[in-house]
Amino acid sequence: MTLSARIMEQFKRLDDITIRVVLRAFSLFLLLAICYVFLSGRVASLERSRTARAATLHELLALQQRFNDVSSTSGRFMNKMAAASQEDTPVSIVEQTGIKGSSGIQVKPLPRREESGTVMEGAELRFQGLSLNELVNLLYQLENHRKPVFVNKAVVRSSYTDPSRLDLALTISLLRPPSPYPSR
Repeated sequence: MTLSARIMEQFKRLDDITIRVVLRAFSLFLLLAICYVFLSGRVASLERSRTARAATLHELLALQQRFNDVSSTSGRFMNKMAAASQEDTPVSIVEQTGIKGSSGIQVKPLPRREESGTVMEGAELRFQGLSLNELVNLLYQLENHRKPVFVNKAVVRSSYTDPSRLDLALTISLLRPPSPYPSR
């Protein structure tokens, strides 16, 4: 006799109450197995969702740090923009540094440009006979000036008359807010 036939014979010998209890236990077992399968699928889905959200959160934290850095840089730049007045020119800012070279400064003004709510005023300056220390000090003072001054182009050559000195052609721009009064 096979195992399944023996189980069926034993099942037929049971009374009705025991059969009901066995069927209920078997039904409960099947219900628990179905619930386990459903819940394990749901837990796996939630775990994938949590992993994806953790990756997104990591990206957002990096973006938040970058935003904070850019925001602080923007704040410093806006403070510089507020410090620039209508009387300021690129030449006056260079003259404030006190560096003139051996033969003074030659100035060629560049056309004034207005772009996206700001005025960019430029000038091309030529210095002759600068020492390397004066050149470095000039560029440092322009780069770290309290007003928004930008060095657009710098050409450095050794001086023809004195090779220990440098000649500098510098194109700089001053950025400032537009005049509140329209020009006529």
